[in-house]
Amino acid sequence: MEKVAALVPLASVRQQLAVDFLRGESSPRRWHILQTRLRMEAGKQASSKLARCADEIMLQYCYPRLDINVSKGLNHLLKAPFCVHPKTGRVCVPFDVAALDSFDPFEVPRVDRLADELNMARSTDAGAKKGVKMTSLQTGVAVFERFLDKLDESSKQLRQQVESKEF
Repeated sequence: MEKVAALVPLASVRQQLAVDFLRGESSPRRWHILQTRLRMEAGKQASSKLARCADEIMLQYCYPRLDINVSKGLNHLLKAPFCVHPKTGRVCVPFDVAALDSFDPFEVPRVDRLADELNMARSTDAGAKKGVKMTSLQTGVAVFERFLDKLDESSKQLRQQVESKEF
């Protein structure tokens, strides 16, 4: 919270945010507090520094960043679903944004554990048919399938709109 508040250009607003953030018990709540405080203070100030501050903070913390090593090195982890980090063996899993506060990146499946789980699953008839869905990847796979279903549905709707305009 201190790092986020430090990005606010006015000391008086930073001090008020420090107090305000004590009331925010979750990340979405603290983000709402930040946006509300910045809007309120931007309305009082003639300066445009605060008007774009929330967007700049979002870019600072949320926008994907690439460096030269990621761009040229083949061994760097790209944030594709289900890729494996070469050093830790952890699998990059999709997660539900609604459950962000309960997501622990150190609890994601490791490739060695997945191999053991798959071997155990294959030893049963039901497990052999369900495969990956019988492992600790099942939650990530379900999230990804929901994402793909929504993507497919929106793609179908877009195609229908385009086709209806052509005729």
